[in-house]
Amino acid sequence: MTDNARSRAWFRVAVVYFAAAVALGIVMARMPLAASRDCADR
Repeated sequence: MTDNARSRAWFRVAVVYFAAAVALGIVMARMPLAASRDCADR
């Protein structure tokens, strides 16, 4: 564990990418549902 800073930076990059992918998937999965519900409400 001599290269701790670099491995931590790579881990942070991986976590950010994973979180972005999950958030994008949730948004894309919910957007048609939310849009149709919004149209139905109005």
